[in-house]
Amino acid sequence: MEKSYAAIFRSQKAACLFPETSETIDVMTKTDAVSPHELADFLEECSGWDQRGSEISRTFEFQTFLEAIDFVQAVAGVAEEAGHHPDISVHYNKVTLSLMTHSKGCLTAADFEVARRLNELVS
Repeated sequence: MEKSYAAIFRSQKAACLFPETSETIDVMTKTDAVSPHELADFLEECSGWDQRGSEISRTFEFQTFLEAIDFVQAVAGVAEEAGHHPDISVHYNKVTLSLMTHSKGCLTAADFEVARRLNELVS
């Protein structure tokens, strides 16, 4: 059975860029809903993120489609390390990430920590 291009890419490139680890981000165990005050503090300190309903989201813009896809690959590494995955939307050179703790149906400290780490990818 022949592997698809995506499977080959994942096994050869992604595994090299983001080796699997057993480490998790400590804050991921804190799954209580954040307060409106905590949300306001986060939005003030974490550049580019906005509240949209019960989620936080940010759109990142790149020069090319391939740069956007490279960023998505880096996002995947952060998400896998954290065990906390954003919703991802790609529109040519724009990548929109949305975070919410789906198991809780609300925002938690885990969402804020992953957002901070995702911001570090472009700083």
